[in-house]
Amino acid sequence: AHGTNLSVGGEFSKLAAELASVNRYQWEAENGIRVATVPDVVVRLKRDIDESNAHRSLLVEGIDHLVCANIVQTPMQSATYINSESIGQMVDRLSILCIKEAYFIQLEAGSNAVGHRLSELTVRIQYIAACYDRFAQQLLSGGASMMPYRAFKVYPTDNQNEDVGPGDKVASDRERHWLTGYTEVET
Repeated sequence: AHGTNLSVGGEFSKLAAELASVNRYQWEAENGIRVATVPDVVVRLKRDIDESNAHRSLLVEGIDHLVCANIVQTPMQSATYINSESIGQMVDRLSILCIKEAYFIQLEAGSNAVGHRLSELTVRIQYIAACYDRFAQQLLSGGASMMPYRAFKVYPTDNQNEDVGPGDKVASDRERHWLTGYTEVET
């Protein structure tokens, strides 16, 4: 067996919970921008959102790094299953959709229009969760390959020369391994 569990000692759950928290914060900050009337408040909120997006990207990369470090991947050319989104990206999407679902539940109050959108959202969550489950099972069985998420947008920092994400060299080595099947991957 290639692996039995993607949650790797609770670290996966910890990263996923932190990602959900960051996404909730962003949802609230974006709502704050919509109602802000003072330009300085809008600028501060936009900067906060940029910082939050940078943190969010690191968390998605961290989830993928954790998954890749704890499974044996099949090179892309040999994989019977590949997915356009990584596990971290799917966790991120599910988190955002669950926040939207909670928002629509609060709005529902008998409104047919909101109820219809809530139903569509619930179906979308179920669909993506099924895709996640199928992909995770294929990764664990050794039949799939995953290209880890990599943030290509550089968020401004105090030090422009800092690495953008965790394990930049490891991520690029893993991406090369995924594409070529080359087996000497440093971790």
